[in-house]
Amino acid sequence: MVCMMAGMAPAWSQLNERYVPALSLYVGTDVGGAVPGMNYIPKIFKPYIQLNLAVGAGVRFPLDQRVTLRSDIGYKTVRMDADAYVENQLAFVPDDGQPQGYLKQYYTGQAAMSMSFTMLEVPVYLSIGLGQTGRNKLLVGGYGAWIMRSNFQTDPLKGYIGSRPDVIENVVSEPSPEVSMNFRNVLSKWDAGLFLGYEYNIYERINIGFRFLAGFKDIFYSDVYPNDPEVSKVLEYRMTHMRGAITVSYDLFNHKGVWVNH
Repeated sequence: MVCMMAGMAPAWSQLNERYVPALSLYVGTDVGGAVPGMNYIPKIFKPYIQLNLAVGAGVRFPLDQRVTLRSDIGYKTVRMDADAYVENQLAFVPDDGQPQGYLKQYYTGQAAMSMSFTMLEVPVYLSIGLGQTGRNKLLVGGYGAWIMRSNFQTDPLKGYIGSRPDVIENVVSEPSPEVSMNFRNVLSKWDAGLFLGYEYNIYERINIGFRFLAGFKDIFYSDVYPNDPEVSKVLEYRMTHMRGAITVSYDLFNHKGVWVNH
């Protein structure tokens, strides 16, 4: 009888305990924006990094001694400005005055670009401890994001516009609202993609991390112009979200989680 009661003790203990997951808060900043495929990046392209504060919270559920399932929710604004020189860049510019809903044009010359995406980002990923102490962690998973506000505008600075490649129909000698192209109304409201990262436990509950996020979907709506089924995009190429992030986090509770009695 004594042996039976001793054997039941661990099970009885588990019935009277519950797991309290580790919680953390973090701050950081992101560098990046929306980028085209490598073949479509202009030869002359000069980005200007815009840093904005990102804040969030995370929760962790240990799976074993080395592997932890984690999820965060973060609020951030990712912004980038750039100057570029493009050649015969094709764009289907939204224009309500046109029967098909857009104006097809090619642009060659200098241009300025500005983009901004404010979002709620939710990555779900595994944290894998490395080394004997496990203070170095590899982060692997995916993310989803709801894009709350966004803006994408290109401003021709000096060049020419035509309805066909290498055709000069409108000379641009200075910036003008009449030739600016704003794509705000055709930007998608959500994104999803790959999440990779590295984290190091600096001291007890304080961690520093580096993250890389790459979206899988086009930043523009897939069916932008229903009046013209042959044109389903704004630019001649896809653009996807890509950014790197630096974070500093603080564990509110034991970073491995704790078991407590009911």
